[in-house]
Amino acid sequence: MRISITQKLVMSFLGLTIVILTGTLLLARWSFEQGFLDYVNALEQTRLQHSASQLAQLYVENNNNWQTVLGLRQVNLFGPNTRPPPSQPPPRFNPARPPPGLDANAAPPPRP
Repeated sequence: MRISITQKLVMSFLGLTIVILTGTLLLARWSFEQGFLDYVNALEQTRLQHSASQLAQLYVENNNNWQTVLGLRQVNLFGPNTRPPPSQPPPRFNPARPPPGLDANAAPPPRP
């Protein structure tokens, strides 16, 4: 059985499309991984700079004594947030209770 010129063209275009698509996907994946790696490195650099300044401040506050600084167990240099956690959790949504400032017996606002 002989293959016609039309079938040869279709198969060659299909093969070329698959090769180009595979190459494009591989290039996109590589580019994404490089960009994400750069992002993670920049984030880590910022975090380490913040930790270094916080550690230097603790060192100065403790009369240039590393033993005192190392004895502080409460210091979280590598945490994203240095503020203490809130004393109370945020209020939960209760559909039976209207939000503050709205009267339960008042008519709902008109819709636009």
